[in-house]
This record gives sequence, C-alpha cells and structure tokens, in this order.
Amino acid sequence: MSLLTGIGKPLYLRNHQITIQCMYSFKSIIYIFKNSLFFEQVISGICGIWCIFLRLYTNMKTIAVLTAMPQELDAVLKIFNFANLEKIEIFGMSVYISVHNGIKFILALSGVGRVNTAMNTTLITREFKPDEIINVGSAGGLQNEQKILDIVIPNEIVAVDVDLTALGCEYGQMLGDQKSYFADAKIQEKLINSGKGLATVHTGVIGSSEAFICREEQVQNIRNRFNNGVVCVEMEAYSIAVVCSRFNIPFAIIRSLSDVPAHGEGNEHDFNAFLDKASDNAAKLLYRYAQ
Repeated sequence: MSLLTGIGKPLYLRNHQITIQCMYSFKSIIYIFKNSLFFEQVISGICGIWCIFLRLYTNMKTIAVLTAMPQELDAVLKIFNFANLEKIEIFGMSVYISVHNGIKFILALSGVGRVNTAMNTTLITREFKPDEIINVGSAGGLQNEQKILDIVIPNEIVAVDVDLTALGCEYGQMLGDQKSYFADAKIQEKLINSGKGLATVHTGVIGSSEAFICREEQVQNIRNRFNNGVVCVEMEAYSIAVVCSRFNIPFAIIRSLSDVPAHGEGNEHDFNAFLDKASDNAAKLLYRYAQ
C-alpha cells in the first residue's frame, strides 16, 4: 500500500515496518541541482530529519488492542481520543492505527468467537508484530459475590466447552496441547494496579466458550468441570492466548462484567442493558494502563 509518494521512487509504509526506498529519489534531486550547494544542503537536512523520524517510529513500543464487538472498540477509541487516527481494512477486519503517550496502538475489531479471533489475531501478529496484545471487552461473571461492572484481569485462560476426556485429556485440553494458557504476569500486575479505585478487580481463571452462558445447567457444568475455579466466561480470550503463545507475544485480558450468570437465568437481558457501560469500564482501565 503506497501511503506517501514523492519525486522518483515511492516511499512505502508496508506492514507498518517502514521500508525506505528513497535514496534514488534524493540522488535524482541532487543530480538535477548538482551545481547548487544550497539544494544539496536542503536535501541533506530533509534526509536527516526523516532518518530521525524513522528511528523514533520504528523503536516505538507497539500494543495491539483486540475487541470482539463494535461497542467495545468504540469505547476504546472514545476514551483515548486519538489524534491522526488512521483506519485500514485487512481481509474485512477494521484496524485503527495511532500513537498515544509514545506508544503505537493497533486497534482491531477481531470479531466474536474463537474462529474469528484466532484468524484475526494471527493477521494482526503477522502484519504488525506487536510487542504485546491486550484483549478488551465484556464477560459474564461466574462467582456469586460478583457484581455487574466488576473487572476481571485473569492470569489463566481455559476453554470451558472442550471435552476430550474420553481420549485421556483433561477438560479444556485439546489433543497434544496444554490444558490452559497464562497471561503475562508483568502486564497483569500493572493492569491490576491501574484498576485500583476504578472497580472491584478479580483475578483467576477466565473461560472461553462458543456458547453464551445464560442457563443454570451451563453454569453448573462449568463449575463441576473446573472445580468452581472459573471467574468469568466469554468467547475470545482462549484464541488470543493460543496465538500469542505460538508467536511468543506477551498478552493480557481485560474484561468488565456486563452480566453475572452465577446469579441465575435472565442475564442475557443484563448483557444487552450493560454492554456499553461494561465496555466503557474496560476501556478506562486500558487508558490508565497506557499512561
């Protein structure tokens, strides 16, 4: 994708790893004005400034922020109020790029569910090579003491609907794979500290499922399989954990409770009522983390 075109050959910002193809352009200009020392000095100065920019830009820390739903992404974009926000599309996925507080942010709408999330997390990882990935969004609480808008920053991620126990695996474990994945401890600790005073913060195990958990038998089944250790449920964290582990990228999860299925059936109504507020809550925590 050509984002900048000048005299001579184009300058490309490809894969957001800046590739310089400008030397021939500058040589052409210098050739044209070879009898003018002034123009040589001007071009040398421009080249120097450009090189400084490249060093600063390419050395900048990059955080990829993935959300499943538009409400969650909109909440992040609203609170950060990014300047010079660039929007692109990658195979149908909306991606926003900007800089905040010296950090380059890649914000993507990864889609709902594990398949969409796995595919789009991989695309983001290959395209931008982020230093860390943070998943931001909503979830349903599985502990009786939880309240709507509490925040969960898990250290462990499982797939609550995977059952290969007949083949000798544990609940949540795929053949030949580990039974759970773990968020980066340093990022998690900083997120926990950033959440102080914002909301009640829970840690522990987060469970991904391809089903929306809203029935008593679903809740009880998860509790039985995982010894009541799952703090909340959602649909994307497990995919992000798997992809990040494969690519050796530190990651963390921020989830604000839009509903608490542990309190009984009917939480789908709470989800619809509190999704926006839960999205705002999770976005606020991410904003604090980025300061």
